[in-house]
Amino acid sequence: MVKAKKAKKPPEPLEQRIVKAMRARELGRRKYAQADRLVSSCRAEMTVGEPIELPNGKKAVLKDNFADRDVVFRPLGVRRYELEITEP
Repeated sequence: MVKAKKAKKPPEPLEQRIVKAMRARELGRRKYAQADRLVSSCRAEMTVGEPIELPNGKKAVLKDNFADRDVVFRPLGVRRYELEITEP
């Protein structure tokens, strides 16, 4: 038995795709800002390099991306501190 091919859906109109793209970008901005605030609050209670045990068995380590450097040339958007999650 041969299955009939499904007709391809026509793409959404350009205007709708633009609106969706802008919404997704805005959502990303809000989520990154929220993540930055949370990492900043965690950083106040953490020491760089010391692992913290998480409830799911993984570990979180605070990394200093600019440790031991007097001058750093990086692209925009690189944070000095970030959380790194390691598997158990």
